[in-house]
Amino acid sequence: MYFLTALSTTELGLNLGKFYTNCTTYEVHPPYFAIGFIDRYKNLKGVAILNDYTGSSIELHLYAPGCFNRKNIKYVFDYVFNKLNCNIFIAKPYRSNKRMCRLLAKLNKNAYLTTIKQYYGASKDKDAILYIFDRNFASKWINLDAERT
Repeated sequence: MYFLTALSTTELGLNLGKFYTNCTTYEVHPPYFAIGFIDRYKNLKGVAILNDYTGSSIELHLYAPGCFNRKNIKYVFDYVFNKLNCNIFIAKPYRSNKRMCRLLAKLNKNAYLTTIKQYYGASKDKDAILYIFDRNFASKWINLDAERT
């Protein structure tokens, strides 16, 4: 697996955002950072959209069927915690996305924080499940460039 990274201000970044929207029907709005997951045949297999960057935290939107493995998790964590110097990494999958909720809970059983009712729409399956990962947790997966206070 190879990676492409781009900002939403570039053509590549906009195309990665469109790929995400076409696959999920959830529209992402700039500004955002995008990471594309490319297979050995140079086909785009998935994308991670990182938005709502505050300088200390960022939120993940992920479409990556078959791409959620240790190498890719480490790459995303390295990008978030070392390149962007975030302290907090947030994921809010749909309640109905049982597979992603299980994977996030498996990553860190303490990451689950709460359920946000009607976050993506009026029905119960449109609730979001909030997971938060911090630098301390990330240090179990990657080498942090610098310790932050």
